[in-house]
Amino acid sequence: MRRPGFLSGETAALLYLAIAAALSAWLGIASGQPAVLLTVTFAPAYAIFLSRMRHERRASALWLMVFWAFAWSVAAILCIRAMPERAESAILNGARYRVEMFAWIETGAGAEGDWRLFLPQHALHYGLFLAASAFTAGAAGLLLGVVLLGYMNYYVASLFMADDVEGDWLAVANSSTYQYASIGG
Repeated sequence: MRRPGFLSGETAALLYLAIAAALSAWLGIASGQPAVLLTVTFAPAYAIFLSRMRHERRASALWLMVFWAFAWSVAAILCIRAMPERAESAILNGARYRVEMFAWIETGAGAEGDWRLFLPQHALHYGLFLAASAFTAGAAGLLLGVVLLGYMNYYVASLFMADDVEGDWLAVANSSTYQYASIGG
């Protein structure tokens, strides 16, 4: 059944998620508060996810969350670059992860460079993620996803800032890929 109006349900959901992603990244990072960032980022995405799951539209829920994660990542990286001090306060584990990953890039030492360290850690995290998601109708999984996206986006934004390429995203990607390949990744 088609709703009255000029946008289909999926198009309206995409537009809502794109706007919510941009606003939540800006508001959450500008606040400098992890609880604010998590709340304003999680709530709009979970509302869409839950509405799709209630109507047994699992594929729609999945693809809308993939879109939201992409949109939020782009918005967050731009906001982190614009407000790095506030981002450091707002994003859980952001600074710690940046330090860990920059050390790995420089030395090749760490869990990222050794599958025997990397795989068990990520398998444990994945198992906890699945269990938490199953017991909370996806809420805990989405919340953990917000935390994960936050600190990974903080690291990516830090790469842009450290490489001093002033908006040349391709140069950062090429530089990071070369560094990864040069240490045997």
